[in-house]
Amino acid sequence: MKLTKKQLIERWTPELKDAITQRWESGVIGESPFGLTDEGRHDFRGCNAEVYVEFRNLDLANYDFSYFDFYELKFRNCQLKNWFCEKLKCPIQFWGSTITDSIFLNSDISSSSFGPFLIRCNFIKCKLYDMYSAGSVFEDCLIANCKVQHMPATISYIRTKFVGPLHRFYFCQKIEYCDFTEAQFDDCEFRGGTDIGSVFSASHHVVLEPSKKAEFCKEVLLDSKTILTARQYSMAEVYFDNWSRGDSVIDVIDEEGFGYFKTPEEWLVFVNFIVDTDKKYQALHGNV
Repeated sequence: MKLTKKQLIERWTPELKDAITQRWESGVIGESPFGLTDEGRHDFRGCNAEVYVEFRNLDLANYDFSYFDFYELKFRNCQLKNWFCEKLKCPIQFWGSTITDSIFLNSDISSSSFGPFLIRCNFIKCKLYDMYSAGSVFEDCLIANCKVQHMPATISYIRTKFVGPLHRFYFCQKIEYCDFTEAQFDDCEFRGGTDIGSVFSASHHVVLEPSKKAEFCKEVLLDSKTILTARQYSMAEVYFDNWSRGDSVIDVIDEEGFGYFKTPEEWLVFVNFIVDTDKKYQALHGNV
């Protein structure tokens, strides 16, 4: 019989929590008093304690930390594999650690750090606020319908698929063979001379979505029924960034960083300019 969230939490008696806390504070993760889940993972579901713990130099395979709530978990120079975390609520610091074949589902892991490598990891409907990264690499991962604020620009993405709204994602490092076909950009930036042309296929189309507060631009965009390719969208971001430094074609820059055009006509001129420029670029490189 599948246990409910309440049952998973209540099975951890004060005695069990004290024992697990003392063991973890000594740097030993050990086995769960509840054995393995039906999927063969060490069953730490529902555990919670007011303690900071750190693990070092460990190989940790097959763990389930669903409905888990600690102050903070730290893993230094560890190898983590086949983890499953549903509705985990805990900042996790992965320093010098590699995480592979793991799933984070409906979890709040805000104020966490990852790295240097995440391989075949899925983040689905997670809250990823105030994340930190020092050159992390997401490889063959999935980031789907997550709530994100200021995703660090220091992350590289390789063969990673993005689904749903991407709000304030900053791309600056390596981006290779990523799939944005089901993504919607909202106040995202491609910085540092990223070669967007080698990232997106011309067949990958996304609707250019301005900041939620830029209602004027949004209405004009919908009225124009204009769809830009992802590369054209990134080109638009570059032009917006340059114009926001003083070009008179922009009237106001709101706190979300998106520009207001003075008239609908100016917006349509801009869209056509982006499309035409992209066509010329493609023609010069023999792509059309």
